Amino acid sequence: MCHFVPGYVLQKIAESEAIPEEARQAAIRTLSVDQDFREQRVQALTRGEATTAPVDSDIPAAQAPIVRSGFVPPGILEHVAQSELLDDETRENARVTLRSDAKIREQRAALVGPAATDQPHDPAAVALVLRRAIYDGRNRSALPGTLTRAEGALRTRDRQVNNVFDGVGITVKFFHTVFGRNAIDGNGGTPRVTVHHNPDPETLGYNNAFWNSDQLVFGDGDGITFDYFADSLDVVAHELTHAITEHSAGIPYSKQAGGLNESISDIFAALVEQWHFNQTAADADWLTGQNLFPIAFKGAALRNIANPGTAFNDPILGQDAQIDHFSKYNDSLDVHITSGIPNRAFYLIAINFGGHAWLKAGKIWYETLKDPEVRRFGQDITFKNWADVTVNQADKLFGVPASIVVRNAWVSVGVLI
Repeated sequence: MCHFVPGYVLQKIAESEAIPEEARQAAIRTLSVDQDFREQRVQALTRGEATTAPVDSDIPAAQAPIVRSGFVPPGILEHVAQSELLDDETRENARVTLRSDAKIREQRAALVGPAATDQPHDPAAVALVLRRAIYDGRNRSALPGTLTRAEGALRTRDRQVNNVFDGVGITVKFFHTVFGRNAIDGNGGTPRVTVHHNPDPETLGYNNAFWNSDQLVFGDGDGITFDYFADSLDVVAHELTHAITEHSAGIPYSKQAGGLNESISDIFAALVEQWHFNQTAADADWLTGQNLFPIAFKGAALRNIANPGTAFNDPILGQDAQIDHFSKYNDSLDVHITSGIPNRAFYLIAINFGGHAWLKAGKIWYETLKDPEVRRFGQDITFKNWADVTVNQADKLFGVPASIVVRNAWVSVGVLI
């Protein structure tokens, strides 16, 4: 699993003295649960146990191991876990999230990317299929929970249920309208979604969101450091893009491949928001996770695609650790940190093309994601591998001038020479 909130962020929450003890405890518990889950999954994979697919999708079972894609990086959680500005409970909450996420990262690093399961289709002939099913986790660990809203049902009194229902719909419609893609697998497979998830009901709330190869899962946050992940369109789009990446290319989640995987989700989440609000590349803010913070947060967002490393400098969450140039890269860095390199390259490409970023830069990234060459790279794919394919796709789609723009951006971030 790849969580939206990185473990190092949860650790910061767990150690912060600036928040209540209950919030620290919630972060600690989140870390612990994620760590336990990863160990269990490693054992299951060692025994050769198959994974399962959503019952309401066309995705074949046993195609890929269950792993998470978490939104909040571990570094931020570490800051929360260590903050003297938080109480013990808030710090413990961050530590729990960190320990849980750490186990999942270990599992993910040991895995080879899953086989891509995209269904071939003619974009011009694809009819959009939406089969959303939103479940209420009821602040418990069991998944998926209680079905609360299915496709075609009226809105409920639960804001998170309605917001994630809408967010999945907007994201699926974006990929269909812009790229002709029919849901996550190209064949109408729409994952189940759980809101109000909490691995430990004794804590304030789960400080993350993730895709686990079976469904999307969203915590409510602790209400002190993070708040209601399902309310943010970019978080929903980010996690759903992990599902698309898994089915299109099977890019793994460690080293350069992991940074690339995270970047792809950041980029398409930004494009979904820009498309939904009809923003040009120049008008967009290029921020991710800007609506997650219920406290007096000192920063703009969790990540800044345009200028990685500048999203925040906060006494509880610490300083944004993302890097923007390959000279700063090493394999020990968290994938949420190294994703800043391809993020920055994409931003430069989008700005140089001008207009709506999904029309050219987004098209190049999407076609690269589907390119058989990317699948052949497998678990060893590097930033340079991806960059080379984007240059080739730019030339194929838009000609030599476009390929020069793409190449120059990759040179600017040190990936190409």
